[in-house]
Amino acid sequence: MHHRRLRLLLLLSLALPLAACAAEEVIGGATPGSRSSADPSDDPVAAVTPSPTPPVPDTQMIGLLVTPASVTLTSDPLAPLSARSATFSALAVAGSGQRPTTAQWVSNPGGRLTVTQAGVVTVLPSALPGIVEIRASSESYLATASVSIVAALPTVQSLQLSATELALYAPAPDLLNTAGFPTSAQLTATVHLSDASTEGAVTWSVLPADVATVDQTGRVTALKKGTAYVTARSVKDTGVSAQCTVTVAAKSQVEVVLQ
Repeated sequence: MHHRRLRLLLLLSLALPLAACAAEEVIGGATPGSRSSADPSDDPVAAVTPSPTPPVPDTQMIGLLVTPASVTLTSDPLAPLSARSATFSALAVAGSGQRPTTAQWVSNPGGRLTVTQAGVVTVLPSALPGIVEIRASSESYLATASVSIVAALPTVQSLQLSATELALYAPAPDLLNTAGFPTSAQLTATVHLSDASTEGAVTWSVLPADVATVDQTGRVTALKKGTAYVTARSVKDTGVSAQCTVTVAAKSQVEVVLQ
């Protein structure tokens, strides 16, 4: 009995230190074969790195435009086709700029004009005046323009120039200009319409072109001695025009200095 009691005490003395060591390892989170809960590799969310968003290619379409934004047309069946019809274009907008694109075309409200899938609109005869919206769609994008329908467009009645005669001088040999001997002058044109309004849309030309020149603002410049004829023509009605006679005199450098 005495020997059995000693053996039991010996076993207990050996088991208590081992149990204490195991308890310390569990409390400290260092149990053999286990990992700390603070280890980020144990968190499936923290372990995933989000992929960067790929950039949008410069050529990828990001919008749609329609040109022109608006036009005015007439429903008068006797008016020329250019006054009753217009062509719209669809432009794809991308990071690299704009480019022509195909689109589906419709009008709203319907019944006033026709619109083809090429963007050509034509007002129907005697269509009611008002605004018609033109819609273009391409991929997932939509763009609009407008057509203003009027019963009749104002017609050109006359064209008037600021001067019908000009006296200019050929440039001096050294190209120096002297006050009182102008080598250029400015013309302006006024187009009178049937509704009493005016506009300045004209094209300019001159003959002969070796005596004087004219730019598209109406600026006339002498080149050499002679007579030239400057013509302004209405853009709206090319049959209406007006003319100015330009007389260019020769003036030597010596004569200019003596004056």
